[in-house]
Amino acid sequence: MNDDMISQEEIDALLKGSTNISSDNDRIDEVQPSTKQSKVSVQPIQFQAFEQVSSKGVPENISTIQDVPLSVTVELGRTVKKISEVLEFGPGTIIEVEKLVGEHVDILVNGQYVAKGEVVVIDENYGTRITEIAKVGNRLSKI
Repeated sequence: MNDDMISQEEIDALLKGSTNISSDNDRIDEVQPSTKQSKVSVQPIQFQAFEQVSSKGVPENISTIQDVPLSVTVELGRTVKKISEVLEFGPGTIIEVEKLVGEHVDILVNGQYVAKGEVVVIDENYGTRITEIAKVGNRLSKI
């Protein structure tokens, strides 16, 4: 048998904690079982509540991230153009999108769909009035 290998008999004896084990090559003379036995105390982990919801339905610990900037995009519409068509763009070029006049626009936060809205004019600026907040299932299907 190979000098680096031990027999199944030797393995079984080691697992049983026997002493005075010998093999053909006398590689293992004695196995001393450990006299020290340490007690291990196992307890379930108790975590602090991750979020405590206030009466307004907003997590109380949200204040730690309230100053993180998010990119909000109001998407009027989309279209697909060939490279040759894009190369012809210039001042006065009109790009037609798939949305109709008066149709709701999509509102994205960090590129994720979160709501629908309607375009409004405030003084001389455009704005969006949110008309519908997307449900989680709808948000994921729009990705």
